[in-house]
Amino acid sequence: MLDPYIASESDSVQLTVNSYRQLLQNTTIAPARIPKQRKSRAKRNQAWEELDKDSGGMYSAYLYELQNKYPMLTHMEAMVAALIKGTLQSHEISQRLAIQQKTVENHRHRIRRKLGLGNNQNLQIHLGSQR
Repeated sequence: MLDPYIASESDSVQLTVNSYRQLLQNTTIAPARIPKQRKSRAKRNQAWEELDKDSGGMYSAYLYELQNKYPMLTHMEAMVAALIKGTLQSHEISQRLAIQQKTVENHRHRIRRKLGLGNNQNLQIHLGSQR
């Protein structure tokens, strides 16, 4: 005969497993969204490669430098920061990376916050003065 505690523990585990199964069955991932995300990421990576090639590797050097100096930046934030350091404006960054200008502005805001910059400090000058 099973110990009542073990039986109740086993029932609890089984309930949890069943709950997760039901949750997974009721959850659907939009299949059309996944390929779209892959396409946009691939397009952005291709655009980055072209930008870097045209700059003679300058942007990759900036990216490497910024990722080492500011590890709290996400990869995308570091990419945007590298392009800002390379004197590109937000609308140019959005066009070149195939992202919305608002997305670039959001990245700029998060970069400024993570670097502790105030509203009166120029992000491009700050990034350009970092060595």
